[in-house]
Amino acid sequence: MVIFFFPSSRETFGNVTIEAMASGSIPVVANAGGSRTIVRDGENGLLGEPKSAQDFYHKVCMLLDDRGLQEKIRATGLRDLKNYAWDHVFEQMLEIYHRLIKI
Repeated sequence: MVIFFFPSSRETFGNVTIEAMASGSIPVVANAGGSRTIVRDGENGLLGEPKSAQDFYHKVCMLLDDRGLQEKIRATGLRDLKNYAWDHVFEQMLEIYHRLIKI
């Protein structure tokens, strides 16, 4: 198991989080910035309270102690990546444009 530890609260989109998930890493990221829009706590990663070393420590320990949680989060993260594939992103963007044109 590889943990992607990213406590930054200033990341704007979170490409590094998506890249970590694509490599099979489990993200433990700040509940702030771009990563919070990607990670659903306990589902495809873990969210730590920004600037709280104790909360991040608790999240990492929780992962280390629970093999089932590790596997669940890793599998969900890999499955969720389809939402960030360019084809999917472009389809969503085109749908928005079509709705706007109809307004």
